[in-house]
Amino acid sequence: MANVIQIKKNAWGSTDPPADSDVIYGELAWENDSKRLYIGRQSTSGGTVVATHIGGKAGIASNNTVIVDDADAADNDYAKFTANGVEGRSYAEVKTDLSLNNVDNTALSTWAGTSNITTLGTIGTGTWNGAAIPVANGGTGSTSASDARTALGVGSSSDVQFANATVSNLTVNGTTTTVNSTTVTVDDPILTLGGDSAPGSDDDKDRGVEFRYYSGSAKVGFFGWDDSNSRYVFYKDATNSSEVFSGTVASVQADLVGNVTGNVTGNVTGNVTGNVTGNTSGSSGSCTGNAATATALATARTIGGVSFNGTANISLPGVNASGTQDTSGNAATVTDGVYTTNNLSVMAATTSAQLAGVISDETGSGALVFATSPTLVTPALGTPASGNLANCTFPTLNQGTTGQAGSLASSFVIDGGTF
Repeated sequence: MANVIQIKKNAWGSTDPPADSDVIYGELAWENDSKRLYIGRQSTSGGTVVATHIGGKAGIASNNTVIVDDADAADNDYAKFTANGVEGRSYAEVKTDLSLNNVDNTALSTWAGTSNITTLGTIGTGTWNGAAIPVANGGTGSTSASDARTALGVGSSSDVQFANATVSNLTVNGTTTTVNSTTVTVDDPILTLGGDSAPGSDDDKDRGVEFRYYSGSAKVGFFGWDDSNSRYVFYKDATNSSEVFSGTVASVQADLVGNVTGNVTGNVTGNVTGNVTGNTSGSSGSCTGNAATATALATARTIGGVSFNGTANISLPGVNASGTQDTSGNAATVTDGVYTTNNLSVMAATTSAQLAGVISDETGSGALVFATSPTLVTPALGTPASGNLANCTFPTLNQGTTGQAGSLASSFVIDGGTF
């Protein structure tokens, strides 16, 4: 005999499923409203029979069967649950459903924004009001500047590097600080070396600037304060031994004002004001100017037997004081600046009048004449002892003469005869 399955006709309300008492064990019952088939089964506790549906009710409630409730659902659609099942949604419909129409292909500067951003790009301006961004994500992990410096290691013992950064009131504590920059500009006109507080003792270290240069090989120079000598020094080919420098003294080209101690090699042009200690060498005239404060010679010298140190005038015997000057060389033969052995040729040209002025027994006046062809102007010759008057012209005695030249007062004997 074949088994017969009896399906009980719906005898309930249009929306109510069958109650447990409406079916017996193994009996099927159809509920037309929800389109469900129920079967009577015994409960797990072995008690009353319960009605359990086979398959699901259309909808998205628990234990329901989900059906496609969209006549135009298509391939590549996104699924959207509705009260009656699932609808197919296109890409444009999904953007509308998610209110993303203002985001797609729209610049952030014109985007109205949203309160729920999961991925953020570069923010050009604005104020950050969100949570602190961790250091690992490019932030500081802090909400204050002080905490940010601590989080980044600024001011701590950790190594810190700055690239294109603007930092104010920077304090660096460490062993070595290296600045690798082509150009370094410091607004402060005073650079303080040797510590950030007044020293309490002498550390015997020099202070200054050490620099590197190349001259045939890599070299080091130093310009600064030499602690051991208590003076400024300038070294080339320098050696740095625990911040104490030595080396070859380098040259400086500059105008110097104040005291200069040490050797000066080269020409000194200009006035030297102050004391000069040491030797000054050079050709004649290479040392010019006034030693304004020199009052005495370092070593006194003897002049004419009298000591002279430059502090007062001296008197020399036989020169500007009575006595005899002990001289040597030609000084003994000099009188009023002319050697007694010289002739008049060593003197300046002298006129006849000037010569007459130094002669005390001259007669007459006029120009000085010499033996050969002299011209005498109205001379009074006196009685010549001898002479040759052959070339002289004398007026005749009878030409307009008066006095005894015209007639002789008495006769004269000439050569034995009476005249």
